[in-house]
Amino acid sequence: PSDAADFQTVFWEQRGLDVLIQMVLIFSGVIGILSLLGEQQEARPSTTAQNRVKGGQD
Repeated sequence: PSDAADFQTVFWEQRGLDVLIQMVLIFSGVIGILSLLGEQQEARPSTTAQNRVKGGQD
């Protein structure tokens, strides 16, 4: 019974590790989304620059 009580105490009352893991996951998700958005913004100017060069040669 004491092991079960210890498990319940750790699992339901001591949530520090849980909160830390959630913060890391949210932070990594935000960084991932920002990196995807940053790649799209950088790809657009280079694509339009290549189209202008191709259009100028034709």
